[in-house]
Amino acid sequence: MPKKVVCTIPPRIFLVEKPAGIHSGDVLKHFKYHLPVGFGKIGHLGTLDPFAEGLLLIAVGQAARLNFLFTEGMTKTYEARGIFHFKSSTGDCAGELSEIRQSNVPSIEVIQEKMDSMIGQYWQAPPYYSASKHEGRPLYEYARKGIFIDKPKVERNIHEFTALELFGEEEVAFISKVSSGTYIRTLFEDLCDEMNLVGYLKSLKRLEVGSISLDKALSRDRWPTRGESFDTLKESFCPSEFFDFPKCSLNSALEKRVLNGQRISLVDIEQMPKLTNTNYMWYVGEGDVLRGLAEVVEGIVRPIIIFPKI
Repeated sequence: MPKKVVCTIPPRIFLVEKPAGIHSGDVLKHFKYHLPVGFGKIGHLGTLDPFAEGLLLIAVGQAARLNFLFTEGMTKTYEARGIFHFKSSTGDCAGELSEIRQSNVPSIEVIQEKMDSMIGQYWQAPPYYSASKHEGRPLYEYARKGIFIDKPKVERNIHEFTALELFGEEEVAFISKVSSGTYIRTLFEDLCDEMNLVGYLKSLKRLEVGSISLDKALSRDRWPTRGESFDTLKESFCPSEFFDFPKCSLNSALEKRVLNGQRISLVDIEQMPKLTNTNYMWYVGEGDVLRGLAEVVEGIVRPIIIFPKI
């Protein structure tokens, strides 16, 4: 019988700078192997394609259970470079390329006009080579076998789409700020289609997740190394630093009920924080230690996630 893993740290999130050329899972494996004993479970909060680089969030101590918060409302900002006149089987530099010249590349001003017209509601189907699931398996597994699954388009949102520089008639650099789940390689292909062109992504860098910036991330030389000193808590962040939900302290009786998964009424809480623009709130224990997340619906506090007491 496998030995039960005992978590000795509270839920924490690492900001990690992923280099191009490796899988997000490779970063996860590195942290899992090299972190000190006691971090508990581990997972990432939004993957990056192997060719892409930039901000990757690694969650430990059951913080991965908060993944839905990062996919529900957090935008993601990317810097990318796209190549015109070539089509890629995967939409990026990792695929098989074929040259297709349909028309001339317009000026950067015209490109910006096309980008501006795409801002707002945007419907996008996941690409064949993606981690989007079909019958429990990622689409890329089917695509590698020559089976291409067309999934229905999903509503996304483009908040910013800005052309930075045009390099002749071959390459453009741009910034995009989009809702979670948006594939930038597909977005660029759709932009090219608007201009009667084809294209693929040469490079992609994630700059931000919400207001979390890449410049705070752990560069490759600062990743943990097994056997060497690494302050787990100092190098990571509490989930409440990402989401400014109200905090609620409970008396011992209410805390016991909550930890057992029972719902409680708002009127039973002595010092109920004011809820503004959110129905979520954090449970905190002594010393402002994060104990869980709750949702408030019609005056009833419903536990969503309870973190074990450390």
